[in-house]
Amino acid sequence: LEAHGCTGYPCTRMDGNRPMGWAGYSVERFFDKPIVDSVSCSDGKLEIKGIYDVSKWSTSQPGHVFVYKDSSTDRIKALDTDFTFSLYNEATEVTIDDSSILVDGLTVRVEVQNRFKQMHSVTTNCR
Repeated sequence: LEAHGCTGYPCTRMDGNRPMGWAGYSVERFFDKPIVDSVSCSDGKLEIKGIYDVSKWSTSQPGHVFVYKDSSTDRIKALDTDFTFSLYNEATEVTIDDSSILVDGLTVRVEVQNRFKQMHSVTTNCR
C-alpha cells in the first residue's frame, strides 16, 4: 500500500491536513423515531430542545409539534406548530409561546412528529 500513500500502521493517507482519496467523516446513524433532548414549560413558554430527525438529510424536512393535556388524546390545537428539521441532523429548537394556555400547574404531553409520522412523546409540567 506504500505506493498509494500508506506509510505506516495504522494507514494514514494525508496530504497536509487533507485526506487523499476517499475519507469517511461520520458514520451514518438511523433512529426509529425522532430524538428530543429536553422539554420544559415555564412562564407561558414551551421549549423543545435537541430535536433530531431519524436520519441526516441534505434537504428540508418538515416536522410537527402537537401538545396534549396530561397524557390524554385531548390535543390543544392552538399550540400545533410546524417546523423544519435542521439540515445534516443538527439540533433543532422549537419554542411555543402562549401564556394564556401554558399556565402554572398544567401537565402536557408533547409529541414531535416527522414526515413519516414517526413520533417521540415527552410529558412535562408547566411552572
